[in-house]
Amino acid sequence: LLSGGASTTRATETLVGGSRLRVARARVAGAEDRSVFLELTLRSAARYYDDIDESFVEAVFLGRDRISEGFRRKGRLPVLLEAANGLAVGCAVFVPKRGGAVKIGPLILREDVLEQSAVEPLFKLFDELRRDNHSWRRAYSLFPLSQSGLAVGFSDLGFSTEGLLVSPYKSGVDFVVKGKVFSGEQSHE
Repeated sequence: LLSGGASTTRATETLVGGSRLRVARARVAGAEDRSVFLELTLRSAARYYDDIDESFVEAVFLGRDRISEGFRRKGRLPVLLEAANGLAVGCAVFVPKRGGAVKIGPLILREDVLEQSAVEPLFKLFDELRRDNHSWRRAYSLFPLSQSGLAVGFSDLGFSTEGLLVSPYKSGVDFVVKGKVFSGEQSHE
C-alpha cells in the first residue's frame, strides 16, 4: 500500500497457481499513485527501455498538470492498469501530439499479465477522455514486437499496423506502431 496516500492500489503481490493476471480497468493516476507508478515502471520497463528511470516518472507526473495544454507544454496523463482485485499490473502514459494525435506509451505491463487483456480497458479510458478532448482525433501506441498479445488487442479494436521501429529504445528490442484515426466517428461504446 502507498504510504500517506488514499489509494488502495498495490503493485506487488505473489502470483498464485501460475495463471496470468487480467487487466480489469484503467484509470487516470493521481498524485497519490506516483510511488506505485514508479515501482511498476522501474521493475518492468528495463526489459524494453534503456532510458526510463525515476526522472522519467517525475516528468510524467509534472506533465499531468499541463494535460489541458497538450503538446504545447508537454502535457502527459499517467494511467494505471489494475486487475479486478485492485492490484496495479501496468501503467501507460497518454501524450498529446501536434495535429490531434495522442501517443499511448510507454505501455508497461508486469510479466505475469495477459497482454491482450490490457488493451480494451486502456482504450475505454482513452475513449472517455476523448469525449472531453475533441482535438484527440488519432491514437497510436508503440510497444515491443515480442508483446504479440498487445498487437492482437489493438487490432481487435480497429488499430492498424503503421510501422516497425528497429531498436528505438534498447538495442535488440524492436517496437510495433499501431494507430487509429477517429475522423468524425462517434465515441466507442
